[in-house]
Amino acid sequence: MNGFIKFALSIANMPQATIADLEVQLPGISRVADAVKQLEPLLTAADPHIEALVPLALKAYPIVKARWPDIVAATPTVEKLIEFVNSRG
Repeated sequence: MNGFIKFALSIANMPQATIADLEVQLPGISRVADAVKQLEPLLTAADPHIEALVPLALKAYPIVKARWPDIVAATPTVEKLIEFVNSRG
């Protein structure tokens, strides 16, 4: 990150720790931006399908929300199971 940008963020009262974190994360942010640019035509093409799924997602949301603590609690075990199965070839 160039000095001018750091200076501008400082003047905008962004904390120095946040500026430092941003500087560290800029390469990853850049990669995400590149991926989004690549995905844009695909997401545009998928838009009608995504719109069609909205009513179903709204119906599914309360079910997922109710089970979310179970999902979070079970995820580490599922990850271990996947690692075990993958290690067996």
